[in-house]
Amino acid sequence: MNGDKIGADSAMRKPAFAMEVCMSEQNERMVIFPVSGGIFGVGRLATKLTELAATHQIGEWHIGHWVDWKHTAIRINFDTVGDAALAKSACHGAATATP
Repeated sequence: MNGDKIGADSAMRKPAFAMEVCMSEQNERMVIFPVSGGIFGVGRLATKLTELAATHQIGEWHIGHWVDWKHTAIRINFDTVGDAALAKSACHGAATATP
């Protein structure tokens, strides 16, 4: 009887490796952009990201949470690792530039 329970429990568990790969890719699809000027800096960043998406250089992007209460940086999530890398290189200064 106990053998059946142990077999059922282990069959329901996913391998730890699959979770590690998923978490690693999820982290690679998130970019933390430094921000100057709070919401205005995020507006400049959003404008640049929207330009990249409109020209099909990146896919959809999703605004995340501020990293701190002083609003010095914000998390942006992308659909692919490639989109995150391109956005990071193309937009890094957009949120910190002065208008």
